[in-house]
Amino acid sequence: LTVRYDGRTVQATYRPAAGAAETAYEIHAALLGSGIVSRVTAGENRGETLHHEFVALALADGAAGTALALPQRDVAGVSRYALAVWVTRPGKLEPLQAAGSWLP
Repeated sequence: LTVRYDGRTVQATYRPAAGAAETAYEIHAALLGSGIVSRVTAGENRGETLHHEFVALALADGAAGTALALPQRDVAGVSRYALAVWVTRPGKLEPLQAAGSWLP
């Protein structure tokens, strides 16, 4: 799995192991936000401050080799961003391979 991200578009390619019978794959990408803080104003946690990490801010998917569009990184309250990309067989949930990284 090879991934390129230019701040707006994810380009991912997947080359299966030699001899793999399938040739069609789906690529999925998630823009993640960390360092998010929320103050609870109602309910059982009223008055508490919650800290959230790796919140999915945007998801995109498509056929392997296609460009996947993700929004720009401008969400209020996010101190750090990460990108997770994984490949599956069409219509299946189980990942065949995955990659992730903090974004600069």
